[in-house]
Amino acid sequence: MVPLLGGLGGVNVMARSIANGLGVASAITTSGELRFGTCLLNPPSGYALGDLELGKRFVSDLLSGEPVRIEGEAPWLERAQLPEDPQAELTIHVGCALREPAPHELLIYPRSVLVAVSEITAELAMRVRSALHDASIAEQSLACLLTSEEQMANAQLHQAASELGVPVRFDKAGSASEMASRCVPQRLPPLSVDDMAIAVATQPLDVQNIGRGRGRLAVIGLGPGAADLMVPAVKAELARANDVLGYETYVRMAGPFRADQVLHCTDNREEMLRARHAFELAAQGRSVVVVSSGDPGVFAM
Repeated sequence: MVPLLGGLGGVNVMARSIANGLGVASAITTSGELRFGTCLLNPPSGYALGDLELGKRFVSDLLSGEPVRIEGEAPWLERAQLPEDPQAELTIHVGCALREPAPHELLIYPRSVLVAVSEITAELAMRVRSALHDASIAEQSLACLLTSEEQMANAQLHQAASELGVPVRFDKAGSASEMASRCVPQRLPPLSVDDMAIAVATQPLDVQNIGRGRGRLAVIGLGPGAADLMVPAVKAELARANDVLGYETYVRMAGPFRADQVLHCTDNREEMLRARHAFELAAQGRSVVVVSSGDPGVFAM
């Protein structure tokens, strides 16, 4: 038995994943999840909890036998075994509105909001927060930032995204409102705020299907040759790669690979072709690895 602590931090999901990989059963001991079939304090991907401490008291009341009603749409809650009652005092509210929780209320935010920006400044994170606040939208509902492809290497943009804790996606050039309208299906046009546009979707956003991400190109070396001597940084790059390029012998030595990873094997004398192809793939937003034997600083191409 391997004990894992932190049911409120996603450990139960990890335990199930490990157990599934090993072909064994996971022993979940989180009382709320055992009773209701879901952990309200650790919502699934696409949702964010409003306040953990208030949530603990809320779940404690549920465990003591109090019924609950649900406001808003959240399919994962519909599948839970919650003691629902439309007249209940305890309320789970699912929505992106900015407000304080009422007594006996648990706020859960769908990550259904995108902010498109056309002008990048050092104060971008502060400006995004201010725009969301003025629109009465909770920051917890922010799923990603969107901007034009020309800004892909902008350090201020990536710093702002890091401060906000969200990814950045890229679209062809246009006004903030045009980019938001192209990338997010909405019932209403995006809300324009200066050089930004706020788009609110009806469901949590699948960020990977919005525009495209920033590409990545890494040149790695196999080291002495044996798989167990490959350094951890190289293994990490191979694990995150969408595409792997190189002389076929070297690429095969870098495996095994997942079914979703694309191998581009070429002859040993096609270095320029391989380099161009690697840059083209990375420019499409893909994570690319070029495999070298030995030291990549010497034998990279």
